[in-house]
Amino acid sequence: MAFLRGRLPRTYAWIRTSNGTARRVTILFDTGASHCFINPRILTDLNLVPDISEGPAELQVADDRCIPCKGAVSNLQVLAGQYKQRLTFVAADIGQDDVILGGEVLELAQAGFGPPGFWRMLVGDKWLQIPLIGPDGMATGKVKAIRSKKKTVKLLVEHFNHIKVGQVRKVAEQGAEEDATAASSHGSG
Repeated sequence: MAFLRGRLPRTYAWIRTSNGTARRVTILFDTGASHCFINPRILTDLNLVPDISEGPAELQVADDRCIPCKGAVSNLQVLAGQYKQRLTFVAADIGQDDVILGGEVLELAQAGFGPPGFWRMLVGDKWLQIPLIGPDGMATGKVKAIRSKKKTVKLLVEHFNHIKVGQVRKVAEQGAEEDATAASSHGSG
Protein backbone atom coordinates (compact mmCIF):
# COMPACT_ATOMS: atom_id res chain seq x y z
CA MET A 1 0.00 0.00 0.00
CA ALA A 2 1.32 3.46 -0.85
CA PHE A 3 1.77 6.08 1.87
CA LEU A 4 1.86 9.88 1.73
CA ARG A 5 3.62 11.32 4.78
CA GLY A 6 1.84 8.80 6.98
CA ARG A 7 -1.51 9.31 5.23
CA LEU A 8 -3.06 7.08 2.62
CA PRO A 9 -3.85 8.67 -0.76
CA ARG A 10 -7.59 9.45 -0.80
CA THR A 11 -9.80 11.71 -2.87
CA TYR A 12 -13.43 12.76 -3.06
CA ALA A 13 -15.37 11.42 -6.03
CA TRP A 14 -18.79 10.44 -7.30
CA ILE A 15 -20.09 6.95 -8.05
CA ARG A 16 -22.89 6.90 -10.61
CA THR A 17 -25.09 3.98 -11.64
CA SER A 18 -26.17 3.27 -15.20
CA ASN A 19 -29.60 4.79 -14.43
CA GLY A 20 -28.02 8.07 -13.28
CA THR A 21 -28.28 7.72 -9.49
CA ALA A 22 -25.12 9.14 -7.89
CA ARG A 23 -23.49 9.38 -4.49
CA ARG A 24 -20.44 11.27 -3.28
CA VAL A 25 -17.75 8.95 -1.89
CA THR A 26 -14.17 8.91 -0.71
CA ILE A 27 -11.78 6.79 -2.72
CA LEU A 28 -8.62 5.15 -1.40
CA PHE A 29 -5.98 4.50 -4.06
CA ASP A 30 -4.38 1.18 -3.12
CA THR A 31 -1.67 -0.02 -5.50
CA GLY A 32 -1.50 -3.32 -3.58
CA ALA A 33 -5.20 -4.16 -3.87
CA SER A 34 -6.13 -7.09 -6.11
CA HIS A 35 -9.45 -5.57 -7.24
CA CYS A 36 -11.59 -2.45 -6.94
CA PHE A 37 -13.81 -2.66 -3.85
CA ILE A 38 -16.95 -0.88 -2.71
CA ASN A 39 -18.47 -0.79 0.75
CA PRO A 40 -21.91 -2.52 0.90
CA ARG A 41 -23.43 0.58 2.56
CA ILE A 42 -22.77 2.52 -0.66
CA LEU A 43 -24.56 -0.19 -2.66
CA THR A 44 -27.50 0.06 -0.25
CA ASP A 45 -27.60 3.85 -0.71
CA LEU A 46 -27.65 3.37 -4.48
CA ASN A 47 -30.26 0.55 -4.31
CA LEU A 48 -27.87 -1.91 -5.98
CA VAL A 49 -27.63 -5.65 -5.37
CA PRO A 50 -24.30 -7.35 -6.11
CA ASP A 51 -24.13 -10.50 -8.22
CA ILE A 52 -22.97 -13.06 -5.64
CA SER A 53 -21.66 -15.38 -8.36
CA GLU A 54 -19.04 -12.78 -9.39
CA GLY A 55 -15.79 -11.67 -7.75
CA PRO A 56 -13.52 -13.31 -5.17
CA ALA A 57 -14.89 -15.13 -2.12
CA GLU A 58 -12.75 -13.19 0.36
CA LEU A 59 -10.40 -10.26 0.73
CA GLN A 60 -7.16 -10.66 2.66
CA VAL A 61 -6.29 -7.35 4.34
CA ALA A 62 -2.91 -5.99 5.46
CA ASP A 63 -3.08 -7.61 8.92
CA ASP A 64 -3.75 -11.04 7.28
CA ARG A 65 -7.44 -11.14 8.29
CA CYS A 66 -9.84 -12.45 5.64
CA ILE A 67 -13.02 -10.47 5.00
CA PRO A 68 -15.83 -12.18 3.10
CA CYS A 69 -16.77 -10.61 -0.24
CA LYS A 70 -20.44 -10.25 -1.14
CA GLY A 71 -20.34 -10.41 -4.94
CA ALA A 72 -19.63 -7.79 -7.57
CA VAL A 73 -21.39 -4.87 -9.25
CA SER A 74 -20.53 -3.91 -12.82
CA ASN A 75 -20.90 -0.73 -14.82
CA LEU A 76 -20.50 1.81 -11.99
CA GLN A 77 -18.99 5.07 -13.16
CA VAL A 78 -16.27 6.74 -11.09
CA LEU A 79 -15.92 10.52 -11.45
CA ALA A 80 -12.83 11.84 -9.66
CA GLY A 81 -11.35 15.11 -10.84
CA GLN A 82 -10.79 14.63 -14.57
CA TYR A 83 -10.93 10.82 -14.22
CA LYS A 84 -14.14 9.25 -15.54
CA GLN A 85 -14.38 5.48 -15.97
CA ARG A 86 -16.96 2.67 -15.74
CA LEU A 87 -15.68 -0.17 -13.55
CA THR A 88 -16.64 -3.38 -11.78
CA PHE A 89 -16.45 -3.34 -7.98
CA VAL A 90 -16.29 -6.21 -5.48
CA ALA A 91 -18.59 -5.66 -2.48
CA ALA A 92 -16.76 -6.09 0.82
CA ASP A 93 -16.80 -4.42 4.24
CA ILE A 94 -13.70 -2.27 3.74
CA GLY A 95 -14.11 -0.28 6.96
CA GLN A 96 -14.27 3.50 6.82
CA ASP A 97 -13.52 3.71 3.11
CA ASP A 98 -16.35 3.95 0.60
CA VAL A 99 -14.35 2.75 -2.41
CA ILE A 100 -10.89 1.29 -2.99
CA LEU A 101 -9.42 1.62 -6.47
CA GLY A 102 -6.77 -0.99 -7.06
CA GLY A 103 -5.83 -3.95 -9.22
CA GLU A 104 -5.57 -3.62 -12.97
CA VAL A 105 -7.25 -0.21 -12.94
CA LEU A 106 -4.24 1.43 -11.28
CA GLU A 107 -1.73 -0.83 -13.01
CA LEU A 108 -2.97 -0.05 -16.52
CA ALA A 109 -3.18 3.66 -15.73
CA GLN A 110 0.41 3.69 -14.43
CA ALA A 111 -1.11 5.40 -11.40
CA GLY A 112 0.96 6.96 -8.64
CA PHE A 113 1.79 10.17 -6.87
CA GLY A 114 1.99 13.27 -9.02
CA PRO A 115 2.88 16.80 -7.93
CA PRO A 116 2.39 17.43 -4.20
CA GLY A 117 -1.29 16.98 -3.30
CA PHE A 118 -2.19 15.06 -6.46
CA TRP A 119 -2.57 11.48 -7.65
CA ARG A 120 -1.83 10.95 -11.34
CA MET A 121 -3.24 8.43 -13.79
CA LEU A 122 -2.62 7.86 -17.48
CA VAL A 123 -5.90 7.55 -19.40
CA GLY A 124 -5.45 7.05 -23.12
CA ASP A 125 -2.51 9.33 -23.90
CA LYS A 126 -3.36 11.97 -21.29
CA TRP A 127 -2.01 12.26 -17.75
CA LEU A 128 -4.77 13.20 -15.31
CA GLN A 129 -4.14 14.78 -11.93
CA ILE A 130 -6.65 14.06 -9.17
CA PRO A 131 -6.53 16.25 -6.03
CA LEU A 132 -5.92 14.28 -2.84
CA ILE A 133 -7.58 14.89 0.53
CA GLY A 134 -5.25 16.76 2.88
CA PRO A 135 -4.89 16.34 6.65
CA ASP A 136 -7.71 18.84 7.25
CA GLY A 137 -10.17 16.78 5.20
CA MET A 138 -10.13 19.26 2.33
CA ALA A 139 -8.92 18.50 -1.19
CA THR A 140 -5.33 19.73 -1.47
CA GLY A 141 -5.53 20.53 -5.17
CA LYS A 142 -6.85 23.95 -6.09
CA VAL A 143 -9.74 24.55 -8.48
CA LYS A 144 -8.39 27.10 -10.93
CA ALA A 145 -11.62 28.06 -12.65
CA ILE A 146 -15.24 27.07 -13.02
CA ARG A 147 -16.01 27.31 -16.70
CA SER A 148 -19.76 26.84 -16.94
CA LYS A 149 -22.81 28.62 -15.66
CA LYS A 150 -24.43 25.30 -14.75
CA LYS A 151 -21.48 24.27 -12.52
CA THR A 152 -21.36 27.70 -10.89
CA VAL A 153 -25.08 27.62 -10.07
CA LYS A 154 -24.76 24.03 -8.79
CA LEU A 155 -21.89 24.99 -6.46
CA LEU A 156 -23.76 28.03 -5.17
CA VAL A 157 -26.87 25.97 -4.49
CA GLU A 158 -24.86 23.19 -2.76
CA HIS A 159 -22.94 25.63 -0.57
CA PHE A 160 -25.59 28.32 -0.06
CA ASN A 161 -26.05 27.55 3.64
CA HIS A 162 -22.30 27.81 4.26
CA ILE A 163 -22.10 31.10 2.38
CA LYS A 164 -25.18 32.44 4.16
CA VAL A 165 -23.94 31.33 7.60
CA GLY A 166 -20.58 32.94 6.92
CA GLN A 167 -22.22 36.27 6.07
CA VAL A 168 -24.54 36.09 9.11
CA ARG A 169 -21.57 35.27 11.34
CA LYS A 170 -19.60 38.23 9.92
CA VAL A 171 -22.53 40.63 10.45
CA ALA A 172 -23.05 39.27 14.00
CA GLU A 173 -19.36 39.75 14.82
CA GLN A 174 -19.46 43.33 13.52
CA GLY A 175 -22.60 43.97 15.55
CA ALA A 176 -20.98 42.55 18.70
CA GLU A 177 -17.96 44.82 18.21
CA GLU A 178 -20.23 47.86 17.81
CA ASP A 179 -22.20 46.87 20.94
CA ALA A 180 -18.97 46.47 22.95
CA THR A 181 -17.75 49.90 21.75
CA ALA A 182 -21.09 51.52 22.64
CA ALA A 183 -21.16 49.85 26.09
CA SER A 184 -17.65 51.02 26.92
CA SER A 185 -18.44 54.60 25.85
CA HIS A 186 -21.61 54.64 28.04
CA GLY A 187 -19.70 53.26 31.00
CA SER A 188 -16.99 55.92 30.83
CA GLY A 189 -19.32 58.89 30.40
